[in-house]
Amino acid sequence: VLDHHVTMFGMSHFLPTDKNAIPTGELLSIEASPALDFRPPGKTLVDMVPSDTVPIGYDHFFVRQLAAAGQDKPCEGNKFELPFQRVASFHGNSRYLDISTNQPGFQLYTGNYLERDFPSHGGFCVEPSGLIDAANKRHFGSIEVQHGSVQVQRTMYALRAEEEG
Repeated sequence: VLDHHVTMFGMSHFLPTDKNAIPTGELLSIEASPALDFRPPGKTLVDMVPSDTVPIGYDHFFVRQLAAAGQDKPCEGNKFELPFQRVASFHGNSRYLDISTNQPGFQLYTGNYLERDFPSHGGFCVEPSGLIDAANKRHFGSIEVQHGSVQVQRTMYALRAEEEG
């Protein structure tokens, strides 16, 4: 999957992690790490893969543009009521996947540890959600759902195939 083209829309930050893939608590601009800036179209995962990760690949949480949401914390205020918008597009071998969500971000994982039936990087996963580890990082804002309240998470995966030619 590392040869797939990726474009991200409205993403401005990412959550750096420690050597055990646990978020450090920082919220960094993707401009600070060119290997994580998929805003310009036409980049492939292999073109951008961070060389300092072991194994090579992605296991990163990307955060939507905070200013556009009128917030300074990704989960602050109306928490899960962010506008529903397209956040990423993947394509390879005439197959396309567009992802839209109302969540503050998503985890991108490129199958770094796949074994047995699938080769390493034999697939990828995109998981929209509140910020990972927010329960332990108060400054990320709350992702807690109170008893009796309702949380609505809306995510759409749109798949299509086109003939090569």
